[in-house]
Amino acid sequence: MLKHLSSHDHFISFITDHVSSLSPADIQRLRSDSFDSALYKVQKINFDSIHGLLQPLYSNTGRPAKDQIEIFRSLLLMNHFGFTSIDKWVKAVASDHLYAILAGFDPSHLAPLGSYYAFMHRVWGTKKIEKIFPEGHHKKDPKNKKPASGQKWDNVPDGITAQLLDKYTNLEGTPDPDRPELILQELFNELALLPSIEKHILDNPVISADGSSLHILSNPYGIPIDKTDKNSKRRYSDPDADWGWDSHEKRWYFGYSLFALSCHSPSLSVDLPLFFSINPASQHDSVSLFPALAQFRSLCPKMKYQYLCGDSAFDNKSTFLLCKQWGMTPVIDFNKRNTGNKRIDDNITLDEEGHPLCHAGYKMTYDGYCKDRDRHKYRCPLMTKKVGSCNCQDACSDSPYGRTFYIKGKDNPRYAFKVLYKSKKWKELYKNRTSSERVNNRILNNYNVEYMHTHTTARYSFFTMLACINIHLDAWYKKANQEG
Repeated sequence: MLKHLSSHDHFISFITDHVSSLSPADIQRLRSDSFDSALYKVQKINFDSIHGLLQPLYSNTGRPAKDQIEIFRSLLLMNHFGFTSIDKWVKAVASDHLYAILAGFDPSHLAPLGSYYAFMHRVWGTKKIEKIFPEGHHKKDPKNKKPASGQKWDNVPDGITAQLLDKYTNLEGTPDPDRPELILQELFNELALLPSIEKHILDNPVISADGSSLHILSNPYGIPIDKTDKNSKRRYSDPDADWGWDSHEKRWYFGYSLFALSCHSPSLSVDLPLFFSINPASQHDSVSLFPALAQFRSLCPKMKYQYLCGDSAFDNKSTFLLCKQWGMTPVIDFNKRNTGNKRIDDNITLDEEGHPLCHAGYKMTYDGYCKDRDRHKYRCPLMTKKVGSCNCQDACSDSPYGRTFYIKGKDNPRYAFKVLYKSKKWKELYKNRTSSERVNNRILNNYNVEYMHTHTTARYSFFTMLACINIHLDAWYKKANQEG
C-alpha cells in the first residue's frame, strides 16, 4: 500500500530550510553549474501532477511504501549527475548530504537500495521476468544478411506496415492499453511534456522520428545452469535483447533500438523528446513508427503539429496514408530502392528522386499542386524554357502549351500533399530531421543510457524516461537564464 506522497509545497519548504542552514562550502558547491541546474530542476518539477498515476499502482493492504516521490526525485538526480549504477548512487546519497537534501531526504532517514528497485518495478507493472531459456535464445536469424555498402538493413516483414496502418487507423480508445511502458510515458507527459507546452517551448513543432542502436554489455550466450550438462538450460541476464544492425558502425550489435519522436524548439534553439520507446534491436524503424505516433497522439492530444520528418526508412505507402488520414504532411526522404526509373506511361518515367522525366529524358517543369483534384502538375521543359531544344518536340505534343503530365495522390500517396519532395519548402522542413538524431544522442550518451549498469527493457525504458525528463528540464533552465 502507499502510505504517503509528499507535496511539492512541502518539498519547497524542506529544501528552503535545509539550504539556508548549509555551510559556506556547501553553498559554494551549490553555485557550480551541475548543482545550480540540479537545484533549479528539483524546485521546478512538480510531482503533485503524478500522484493520481502512482496511487492505483499500489494495493490498499500490506506494508506501506514510503518516500516514493523522494525516490523518484533521487533517481532523476542520479541521471542528472551522470551516475550509471543505482548502487553507487545510493552510496553517494548516503555519504553526501547535499545529494540527499536535493532529493528531499532527511540525511538521517534515507531510502535503502531495495526501495529504489521496488519503485522501478512498480511503475513498470509486469510480473517477474523469466530469465531461464534453452541454449540459443539469442541466436542470430540466418535469414538476416549484412546490408550492401551504403544501404540500411532491409528487414521489414512483408505486409507489416499495411497491417499496422489498418490497426492504428481503425482503433478505438487508447492504443495498446496493456503495454507495460504506458505508465512511464504518462509520467513523462505529466512531468515534462505538458509543462513544456504550457511554457510555449513547443509551439507548432515539426515532429521528427528516428531510431538509434542501443548497445548493451549483457552476455548474449547466457550461463549454463548445470555446467556438467551440455544440454542444460541457461540463464540470460537480458532475455529481452536481440541482434540488430548498426548502420553507423556498420556491424551487428546486441541490445535494443531506441526510437523517439522529437522536435526542435526555435525559440530556445534546443531539441526535445516528445515520445520514446525501447524496442528489439531487430525491429525496423518503419515498424516502430506506427505505434509511436498512435500512442503519442493519444497521450498528448493538446499538441498541435503539421509535419512529420523522417529518413528513407519510412518511405512506404502505409506511412503516407497514415499521415494523410491524420492530417500530417510527411517530409520523408526517398528510398532509392523503391523509386529508381519507374515507368508511369509509354513516355514518362520517374527518376530516383521521384521527378517525372519526359520521353527525351529531361526533367519536366513543376507547375503547382491542385488541391481540389489532389494532383501535381508538370509541363514540357522545352515550352517552359528549361531546355533550349528537344529532338522529340514534334513527336511529343503538337500543342503550343506543350506536354502536360499529372501525378495524382490517389495513385501514389506520396504525391497527396502540397509540399513536394526536394522543393524549397521540403528542404527547409527536412532540416528538422536531425533534431531526432541529436535527442537520441543526448539520451544515449549525454545522459548515459547506453552506459547504464542494468538489464531488460523495463530498466532501459525507465532510465530513458529520466533522460527525456532531464532534457526538458535543461530547456526550462536555459529559458529561465535567458529571461534573467
